[in-house]
Amino acid sequence: CLQSFAMHVAMDGLVSVTDIEKLCTAGSRGTRTEGGAASPAAADPPAEAGTAPFAPPAAWRPVLVVVPLRLGLPSFNAAYAAPLAALLALPQSLGMVGGRPRRSFYYLGVRGRGAHAESFYLDPHTAQPALGTSARGGARWPLSAADVQSCHCPSAPRKMRLDHLDPSLAVAFLMRGPADLRAWAAEARAAQREGPPLFAV
Repeated sequence: CLQSFAMHVAMDGLVSVTDIEKLCTAGSRGTRTEGGAASPAAADPPAEAGTAPFAPPAAWRPVLVVVPLRLGLPSFNAAYAAPLAALLALPQSLGMVGGRPRRSFYYLGVRGRGAHAESFYLDPHTAQPALGTSARGGARWPLSAADVQSCHCPSAPRKMRLDHLDPSLAVAFLMRGPADLRAWAAEARAAQREGPPLFAV
């Protein structure tokens, strides 16, 4: 349910842990945040024992944190490669969106350190006809095995060196609970000691 999920876009290179904590607890408490009025809905019921090993407290909504970055002017500044690779290796990382000029990709991981580290990416721009419809626009169910297979990446993720990236990108992190957020804040600060910091926490 989207009401039990929060999203925070960190602008101006600043990730405020306090703002994220307010956002993640506002919906269940019915309080107001800087982004507007929160829903007065009651807290989500606690998970049953053994069904959700990473279930956060009922008063906490998991949050997706997106940090837009510009890592260089005309091209990617290789000095940022080491801290970027370290951030992408954190357990809370969901990867990043970015690419090369006029091409955008989803980067899901990284191998190595420094400017020559390799990032693994998928191209999300493969278009295909809508599934579950016929050529005349009618419904066509159930889906065939070929239809289902067309939803999967036909080949292994591609590789690109970090220093070949376009300088405009956004990194994303998922915090499942307050302990996850606190651990990420400490790990993100430590990761950025490997070079010039990408953002402040």
